[in-house]
Amino acid sequence: MKLLNVSYNVLNKDNTLSKLAQKIVKGHLVAYFTDGTTENEVKRNIREVMAVLPLNHEEQNESYLYVLNKAAENFMKDSFLTDKEEMLIRSFASAFSLPIDNLPAQYKDTDLAKVGQMTVLKDFAKGIMPSAFVQLPVLLGKSESLLWTYNNVALYQEKIEKEFARNSGGFSFKVMKGVYYHTGRSKGHPIEHKHMEKVAVGDLYVTNQNLIFYSAEKGLKIPYKKLVGITPYSDGIEVLKDGNSKRMVFQGFDSWFVMNLLSMLSV
Repeated sequence: MKLLNVSYNVLNKDNTLSKLAQKIVKGHLVAYFTDGTTENEVKRNIREVMAVLPLNHEEQNESYLYVLNKAAENFMKDSFLTDKEEMLIRSFASAFSLPIDNLPAQYKDTDLAKVGQMTVLKDFAKGIMPSAFVQLPVLLGKSESLLWTYNNVALYQEKIEKEFARNSGGFSFKVMKGVYYHTGRSKGHPIEHKHMEKVAVGDLYVTNQNLIFYSAEKGLKIPYKKLVGITPYSDGIEVLKDGNSKRMVFQGFDSWFVMNLLSMLSV
């Protein structure tokens, strides 16, 4: 494309035109939530903009997610999502093929993520599993469905180190230079030192059956039915698995979704 005999790439070398296009596109997208503009009207308006000011797939998705997150922020101001608001979020995400149950990492702590988690939990309560196909580096079991993905999660495992402290009595005498012989009673006892050791950083997959951690260094699966203890933190969870007295901590996400899911499973 050329404008005034100057190539579009030259005019857009500092992304000025792309930023302008995104701003216009976002305006049309906002109208879907604020003015009741229909999905088809929004799509037609966006096509007209990009016929003159084209955006690549990444730039388009960036605009869609930005507006959807702003809508989620507005809806969550009262910490409650109405059925109408939920429907608007779902319809928008479906119209623009946005995976609200598997958002990019930069949206993991946003209101959009919380809205996405709320919709997943609502569906789960009705027996509805996510239908979107997501390619994973792990194999899911029969009738197992991915509900949520947390990226850049740190896995810590409890390590136990032992040393022996010796109690003794009696006396010592020198046998030769540098060598002493000890007589009398002597017995020792082990002392354990426990600490949490960072094992790996990877992705935590929350399914309807398991917690699955995967990284290049470590992979593990924890069935919910094997959990004997779980402690929520503001930035993760600590779990205790049946048959394993050592604690594990997953750090790097809000534990709200996992704890609500487990409470639903225990009912």
